[in-house]
Order: sequence, then structure tokens, then C-alpha cells
Amino acid sequence: MTTQNLTGDQPESGDEPKTTGHPVALVPNGQRPSATWSIVGATCGLAAIVVGLVALGLANHWGIAQFGTVSTWVFGSVTLTALVLAFSESRRSIRESAKSEERTELQRQIDHEIDRRRETSKAIADLWSAIAAEALSVNDVLNFFDDLPYSFDLNVARNEEVSTPLAVEIHDVVKAFVQGWLHNVEGPLLYALVVTKGTKLDQPTRQLNKDVRSLVDGAIPALTNFAMTQQHIPETQPVRDLFSSITKRRQDFLDLMRDHLALDWATVTSAVMESSAPNRL
Repeated sequence: MTTQNLTGDQPESGDEPKTTGHPVALVPNGQRPSATWSIVGATCGLAAIVVGLVALGLANHWGIAQFGTVSTWVFGSVTLTALVLAFSESRRSIRESAKSEERTELQRQIDHEIDRRRETSKAIADLWSAIAAEALSVNDVLNFFDDLPYSFDLNVARNEEVSTPLAVEIHDVVKAFVQGWLHNVEGPLLYALVVTKGTKLDQPTRQLNKDVRSLVDGAIPALTNFAMTQQHIPETQPVRDLFSSITKRRQDFLDLMRDHLALDWATVTSAVMESSAPNRL
């Protein structure tokens, strides 16, 4: 809803899904020449010509031979009136048809923009729902590292309650976290990156993706690598801070959605009209 981004949205981002049609030129009525006045002017002009001919004929003592019969004048008047009425009706029909097309195109753009805004809002909502669902998993994997002994032997179990060597346990814990994250978050994140392109949410979503990559592809693997190579408890606080900075942005996204993705008819119509203003005559 390329749709010119109406999320406010030129979304330096960019703003948006984009409108498929070209905005219709909506010309204010006051700027159009009135067909009625055109007809009146033409009629007055013809009347002036007729009056002038009659005056000329009377001055030169014209008779029936010059003026013609009454029936001829009546027939001519009727014909002229019919032509004027036909022309007037034709102009009116063309005008009404153009207005109807403009209204139809405007409604199409409004419907398209509402659908685009609704789709974008749902994509962002699904993304944050997925991130919130994985918050416990992030906390669990960090707590796992925090609960490790200060130093340890990877070839033995962490305690008597665990039968597998610590190296295998670390591998399994991190693997389960990464698989859960990929399954629950990556899909909504990729979709959000697509639908927010060209909107005011584009840049924040791309920054969110960058930080998510730092978490999943950088920070978590770094903890694992440190524990496996140094056999020493890793420092998890930087990872907690990174994830906290991610989750704190939820309110920022909500504010942007309320500002640029409102779904009420008046707001959407105003945005559509404003976006098509440069294309008006």
C-alpha cells in the first residue's frame, strides 16, 4: 500500500507496500470553466448575430425573400435549441463520469492504504509477540552460564544430577535456544523488514534486525566459545544489556504505529489526499 508511503511515511525509509495506480487529478470545481456559462455565452452570441441581421434587414427593407418564412425561422430555432441542449447534456455527462471515476479511484486508494497499514501493524505486532515469547529462553540460557562453576572441566558432568559431559550440555543448551529463536522470531522479523520498507518504521526495524543479529549471531556464540575454550564462566551482563536494549524499543514501535499507521477513515483519507496533491492540476 509502488504505494507511495502514506505512513507519514515517506518512510525515509520509506514508507510503503505502494499504491498500484496513479493518483487521480482532483481539480476543485471552482477551477473548472462552467459548461453552463459557456452555453449561455454561445447563446448570447448567436442571439446578438440574429438581432444584428434583423436590424440590418429592417434598415434595408428586406422582405420574405431575404428573411425567409416564419416556418423556416421556427424550424431553425428548434434545431438550434436541440443542439444546445444536446451539447449541454453531453458536457454534463462527461463531467459526472469524470467525477465518478475520481471518486472510485480515491476510494480504491483509501482501501489500499487501509489494507497496507493493517498489514504493517500486524507484522510489527507479530514480531514483538515473538520476541516477548523468546525472552524467557534468553534468560534461561544466560542463567545457565551464570550457574556454571567459576572454572570447570568440559569432560565431566556439571553436577551429579547431570550425566552428560559439560561440553555436550553447553552445546545442547545453546542449540536449543538458537533453534527456538530461529523458529519463532526470524520469520516475523523478515516479514516485518519487507512490509515496513518505505515507511517511518523502516529504519527502526532495520536497526532492530541489526541488534538481533548481534545477539543471536554474535553475543550468544561468543559466550559459548569463551566457555568452551577457556573452561571458565563467561560474563553474561553485556548480553543481558543488549537484549534489554532490544526489548525496551517496543514502546518506540508502538508510538510510531499510532502516529503513522492509524486506521480511522478520516486520517487515512487525509493522508491519501495529501500524497496525491502534487499530481493535481
